[in-house]
Formats: sequence, structure tokens, C-alpha cells
Amino acid sequence: MRFLAAVVAAVVGACASEPPPKPAMPPVVRIPWPMRRHAAPAPAPEPTPSVDTEPSSLVVPGEPTPSVAPSAAPSAAPWAAPSVSVVPTTTSTSPAPPASPTSLLLPLSGPLRAPKLRNPMPGGVFAGYVGDTGLDVVGSPRTVYAIAAATVDYAEKGHTRWTGPKDSPYCVRLTLDEPITWKGRRVTHAYYAHLSSVAFEQAESAKSKRHVEPGQALGTSGVARGVPHLHLGLLLDGEVEQDDWAFILREGEVRAVLGGYVNGETLPKS
Repeated sequence: MRFLAAVVAAVVGACASEPPPKPAMPPVVRIPWPMRRHAAPAPAPEPTPSVDTEPSSLVVPGEPTPSVAPSAAPSAAPWAAPSVSVVPTTTSTSPAPPASPTSLLLPLSGPLRAPKLRNPMPGGVFAGYVGDTGLDVVGSPRTVYAIAAATVDYAEKGHTRWTGPKDSPYCVRLTLDEPITWKGRRVTHAYYAHLSSVAFEQAESAKSKRHVEPGQALGTSGVARGVPHLHLGLLLDGEVEQDDWAFILREGEVRAVLGGYVNGETLPKS
């Protein structure tokens, strides 16, 4: 019995000398190895609401919503073309030729009753007479025109029998591009006499011949035998001189070719 009592006493003393038990630790959560080296990302911050500097409109329930025009988007700065420096070239160019005096006397004259021919002297009056080597068109000095497309044989002084001190000295002769058919023959040349001036001068001996269009100005009418007029002659079959009646149209025939005019009739003014 003494032995049993001694054992009990030893056990009680040992229990009294032990420290109180520690509180239980929370269970340990083991993290897989890749996550051990990197800390968990910090939570994303809450978005900060933007503050509108413009006063906002308050919508009251039950009240009509005012219409607000959308503000225009800021316009971009206008595009400016890059400046380009133009460097003058050193290539020399010949100056443009001066304008022909003919171009200063246009516009072209209008058509006659013969649709393919142009008015030789707008506003002039037919004043032919028997025995003339062509047709006289009377009127104060005014512009005269080519009746058709032609090559200029000459445009110079001379080529007329009327050479008095008071007679206008210039004459022009044309070779028509398309001869005019007349009673089985061909009108090949037109002759303008008694001009006070010409739109351009060209000698009969010139190697380079000018070409004129229908209604192109040839010069200005003048005076012969004291009467201001244009003498217009039409020559047949290649004849170039007014000295053979077999190759000259009389004044009535010239009026017929131009469209059937009669003496005393006035040509259109254009």
C-alpha cells in the first residue's frame, strides 16, 4: 500500500510542475511552389470618377428632358501645304513672237448668202458698173476680210493701174484653197485693190506665204479716183492678172457668186 501511495504522489507532483498547454495553432495551408516566389498581386484600385468641369443638367423625374446640343468636337488645325521653293531653270527660251496685226482686227466677218463665203466688207454698198474688171463695194474706210480660206500671194503696194497721188496704194491677192465652181469653170483667185493699209505686208517674191482663214482681216479699204471703196475681182482657172477678159468675172457675175446681190444693196454689218 505504501508503494501505491508513493506512485500516486509522484504522478500528482509531476502534473503540477508541467506548464499549461499552448493554444491550438490554426491549420497550415501549403502554397504550391510557383506561388511562393511571387506575392499575390495587389487589388486594382477603384476607378476614380472623372469630374466634369461643365455644369451638368439635372433631370427631374416627370419633367421634360431639355435637349442639349452636343458640343462640337474640337476641330483639328487646318492642314497647311508644305512650302515649295521653285528654283528657276537656266534653260533659255526664245520670247514669244509678237501678236500678228491680223489678230487685232478680228472677230471674223459673217457669212454671205453664199454659205461658203464670208463678207468682204461689212456695211459696204454694191456699186458695180459695166466694163469694170470686178466689183466695187463703196463705203468709208473699214476692215476688209478674206472671202474664203486661201494662201496670200502678196499684200503690198502696187499691182494696180490706179496709182495717182490720192489713190490708196495697197493690193492683196489670194489663191483659194477650194476653187469656186462657176458655169463649168473654176474661180481660183480673189483680188483686193485700193487698200489704205494691210494687216500684214508680204512681197510677191516672198518664199514663205501666209495662209488666211475665212473671214480673217486683210486690211482697210481706201480711195481710188476720189471715191472711198474696195475693188474686189475674181479670176478664173489659175489666171493671176486682171488683163484678160476671158479670165475675169464681170461685176454682175461677182455679185452672183457672192449670193445674188444687186447694185445698191448693203452688205451685212458683220
